[in-house]
Amino acid sequence: VRVLGPLQVEGVPTAALGSRKQRTLLRLLAVNGGAAVAVDRIADCLWPDQLPSRPAEQVGVLVSRLRAALGSDRLQRDDAGYRLAADWIDIVELTELMTEAERRLADGQPTAAATAATAGLALAAGPLLADEPDAGWADDARRQTERTLTRLRLVVTEALLAMDEPFAAADYAQDVLTTDPYDE
Repeated sequence: VRVLGPLQVEGVPTAALGSRKQRTLLRLLAVNGGAAVAVDRIADCLWPDQLPSRPAEQVGVLVSRLRAALGSDRLQRDDAGYRLAADWIDIVELTELMTEAERRLADGQPTAAATAATAGLALAAGPLLADEPDAGWADDARRQTERTLTRLRLVVTEALLAMDEPFAAADYAQDVLTTDPYDE
């Protein structure tokens, strides 16, 4: 599942994901990286202006329709809410690559750090939820994703400097400054 850039589910055409509300539900579950999302939170995100008369039932209907497209085992329900059981979610992989890159850099392995960091940066096919820019519920996740991307750029910069490649490092440092001109 990709949420960096437009929503994509490998092997499932976007049209098969159903209505806008169904796709928003899928985005919400994907952004939470497999963690459960409470039904009340889902309802608030799907109907920010006015909840339907029976929001839990409406969420259940959307989940049922998504299960038809994704498979019944992909959307799981427990006491905490609904969770997406995906084999791979780009935003989760992004965080894992950032952690690996920082660990490799701290361990004195600049080449491995640069490799992990550039792999993480390559995942960003666009901003988080590019096809749903007005989703206010995703603002925190967007800020966190931007911080992660900045950290990856900084790791690449430091790794390239350690590898005696200052000109390549300067390109990544410039990307950081373009994102945040006040980052020293």
